[in-house]
Amino acid sequence: MRSSEDRLLIACARTIPDDKSIHEIKDILNQDLNWEFIVRNACKHSIASLLYKNLKDIDVIAKIPEDSLVTLKQFYHYTVAGNIRLYNKLENILKMLNSSGIKVILLKGAVLAETVYKNIGLRPMRDIDIMVNFDDIENSSATSVMRMGKELIRFKEEKIAQVELVQKIDIENPWLDVHYASLRGRDGIINAFNIKELHEDAAPLNICNMNILQPCPEHQLLNLVIHGDYFEKLIWLCDIAELVRCYEGIMDWQKVIREAEQIGYRNLFFFQLYSARIILGAPVPDDVLRRLQPGRVKKYLIDKLIKEWEFQREEKMAFNLGKPLKFHLLESLTFDRKEHLKRKMRRLFSHAINKIN
Repeated sequence: MRSSEDRLLIACARTIPDDKSIHEIKDILNQDLNWEFIVRNACKHSIASLLYKNLKDIDVIAKIPEDSLVTLKQFYHYTVAGNIRLYNKLENILKMLNSSGIKVILLKGAVLAETVYKNIGLRPMRDIDIMVNFDDIENSSATSVMRMGKELIRFKEEKIAQVELVQKIDIENPWLDVHYASLRGRDGIINAFNIKELHEDAAPLNICNMNILQPCPEHQLLNLVIHGDYFEKLIWLCDIAELVRCYEGIMDWQKVIREAEQIGYRNLFFFQLYSARIILGAPVPDDVLRRLQPGRVKKYLIDKLIKEWEFQREEKMAFNLGKPLKFHLLESLTFDRKEHLKRKMRRLFSHAINKIN
């Protein structure tokens, strides 16, 4: 059974708590709580802004110790300021890319903060993820080098001769993650996914006075499911739950299931969507979970894993599925074995060919 501190954090890990969650929050706050633990994990899991916002909205901040309240408030304002700074940097990059005819799709937290959370202070970001069209880059005469995690995208020389994009991005502390020809899953590149379809289904978006594109809801969900690990950060499960709530009745679940099967991540989709429903009350339809559900043994283990999940306490780390045990268990439960082995063999073969060359 989860502790009162864990239950409070989970109940507040959403943009708008329902009546049941509000009642639970008020009931928990009548107990003697370890606020140092609550604040530490709220910050670690990037849900401190959600905790602060919900406690304030429910009007129960009088029950919070002053030093804890100050920390949560500071986290919220720090998030607002940090995100504004990132969006301002992005605006400068977009002007250069748009002038070169390169279309940009905003991914993950940067698009969710405005469209799903509807408050940039509720969704912390360390960097911004964008996707650019590979064909646009090939046809462009843009010059500069753009940081892409460990890789670099090189644009052809000419058009923006006076602007050196590399100077706009801090190479030591890269804030911009650029994707252009693939999506990355937990076990490597998702080769089966049609990137062209992601670009074709993208919709216009005006964010912070910037004209940009956003993926359709189904592709946003795909990107969140294959990327996030809520054992590491609960905000990544919040992203999935809030996206499903935001597009309830609009999400094309047939498309979601089809793409989960196509890329061999059916079990992972079940795990993430089932977790979002059980832990955060996301309105994932019963039929969707039924169609994605793995075999009986995996379903039993996944059920147990989700229901026993809790925020880590330092003295209990060895018993809280901490890495690397948790990683291996999750991998065996959530990845479709055949597809996973195929991808692994492709990577090994590619590595061997590169060594020969």
